[in-house]
Amino acid sequence: MLSLGAVKKEDSWKESLLNYFLSDLGMDLNATITLPRVFLRGSQHYHSKVALMEKRNGKYQPLTYAQVLDQARAFGMGLIDMGVQMHDRIAIFLKNSPAWVVSDFGTMFAGGATVPIYETLIPEAVRHILKDSGAVGIVIEDKNQFEKIKSIWPELPALRFVVLKKPEGVVTKKDKIISLEDFLKKSSEALKKDPSAIDKRLDQLKRDDVASIVYTSGTTGDPKGVMLTHRNFLSNVYGVTSVTDVGARDVMLSLLPLSHVFERTIGYYVPILFGATIAYAESIETISQNLLEVRPTVCCAVPRLFEKIYSKMLKKIDESNPMKRKLFNWALEVGRQVWIVQDKHRRSQLKDRRQRHRPEERHEFDGLMIRNPALKVSYALAEKLVYTKLRQSMGGRLRFFVSGGAALNSDVINFFRNLNISIYEGYGLTESSPVISFNFAQKFKPGTVGKLLPHVLVKLSPEGEILAKGPNIMKGYFNNAKATAEAIDSEGWLHTGDVGIFDEDNFLKITDRIKEIIVMSNGKNVAPLPIENKLTQSPVIANAMAVGNNRKFISALIFPSLPELQALGKSLGLASTKFEDLCKDKKIHDRLGKLVAEVNETLSRYEQIKRFEIIPCELTAESGEITPTLKLKRRILDKKFADVIEKMYVGDHA
Repeated sequence: MLSLGAVKKEDSWKESLLNYFLSDLGMDLNATITLPRVFLRGSQHYHSKVALMEKRNGKYQPLTYAQVLDQARAFGMGLIDMGVQMHDRIAIFLKNSPAWVVSDFGTMFAGGATVPIYETLIPEAVRHILKDSGAVGIVIEDKNQFEKIKSIWPELPALRFVVLKKPEGVVTKKDKIISLEDFLKKSSEALKKDPSAIDKRLDQLKRDDVASIVYTSGTTGDPKGVMLTHRNFLSNVYGVTSVTDVGARDVMLSLLPLSHVFERTIGYYVPILFGATIAYAESIETISQNLLEVRPTVCCAVPRLFEKIYSKMLKKIDESNPMKRKLFNWALEVGRQVWIVQDKHRRSQLKDRRQRHRPEERHEFDGLMIRNPALKVSYALAEKLVYTKLRQSMGGRLRFFVSGGAALNSDVINFFRNLNISIYEGYGLTESSPVISFNFAQKFKPGTVGKLLPHVLVKLSPEGEILAKGPNIMKGYFNNAKATAEAIDSEGWLHTGDVGIFDEDNFLKITDRIKEIIVMSNGKNVAPLPIENKLTQSPVIANAMAVGNNRKFISALIFPSLPELQALGKSLGLASTKFEDLCKDKKIHDRLGKLVAEVNETLSRYEQIKRFEIIPCELTAESGEITPTLKLKRRILDKKFADVIEKMYVGDHA
């Protein structure tokens, strides 16, 4: 196992950084505490410790903090040599890798702002982002990405140069098309001759300058450029690290694209600014292998990933022999009983604090409180026979998962928690850098999105909409004053578009999404996401979309997983394995109809799915039907499948 380096006086160093961040939350506009300055400070402290790991030639290769810092400063010097000015924008069109980090911090060392682009985006979407942001340069992965840029470059007057991580197959051109290796080599020499150039830029950079323009995924319209400042990001990093124990002892496995602000803040800035190690997963398909290789302690993911693991785990247990199935279900029940006791104990302490008017404490519920001797023995046995083996399948060191980007079904959270695997769910938006609230350890309640981060304020509008204010709220939308005014009111409150409530323990709970609410012809309002989440708990259903705006009843489009559908077809004795044939087959329709009926039993009558259509296609980000973080693009799907939707309402008398 690769040594991660010794960490001395870690707690005092973390406390020092938290105090450093806290000073950043003040109102002195001349403050120069910025992301690259904090990274510089941390890199000098952790210089010989492994910062990043990327798999190359079949093995994870390490980069120390000192090496990453040297490359980032060299990258910044290269930009200065290319004529990049303070506040210019540099786009990053890369897969997750050390090159992403070097490009990001390097741009900020040069006084610029980064514009991340999902690697799966089609040329038209890339063109919109580059044109709207006015990016003067772009860092890209390889020849395939270069072909996308080449086709749209004539329409991008601001774009002056391209830096290629993998230049194979591309003809380079001096000062216009450059390999990353040559770029860093040349700029390293320039930095040796004039080391003060970077320092001068760093001194000019202020914490209220824009650090990044992050484009929304465009689920309801054209992507908008969210301007996030150094203060925005740092306040969120401060908030998360002040209520968690993430630090230099941790190893983070990076799964989600760094273009997504959730991974950017929680999976990148939080660990790297506090001395942890980040390892990059090769792909979604290799996660199981990478977990065993990296043996992470913390991992961030989106709900769909947990739902898939949940479905596969249940399927595997159902297919196991009776003894294993009985053992697993027993361990699951033991965990459930233990957490019932824990939650009761926690609620009792919270009630006691409220009655005594005592403030909450940071770690008020340390340790498991299992007073029942029989339950204590059962829990220890379940830990040895089941829980430990499950964690070993994920590397053996995993402390917890963090889920973000969308709501996670509380059944999934409870299932994993009953197996002694914690998934901490948070809530936020790109516009809030992104975290507004967060579940963690003792301040944890399934079905909610946790407590507010320090320095974040939330109030509910008369309609129940969540309004947020604080140092994490965006500067505005780039080149879009109208959209900014619509999102942030005159008092500085960000209108999130989400409807929520605070429960009796002051945990925030999301109940609806204003823009996604289905308003039926009878006046009933239906939130589609909970219905869709219930459907996709079946491994056969990859995606589902509830519809019913201005209709008498709810219907659903069901998008199956082809491999799971083929397996189902085989078990039903069907000869064909073709997607379309399977989707049309009556036996398949009846089987999915049973799944829909089971979901309907958990819904109010007006929410129940009366009709559904099985669509023979799998939704992908490349086709523009879902976002890179697997959210449905409802407007596009509504238009694409308009005829199918209309067909379900012929007669309108279900």
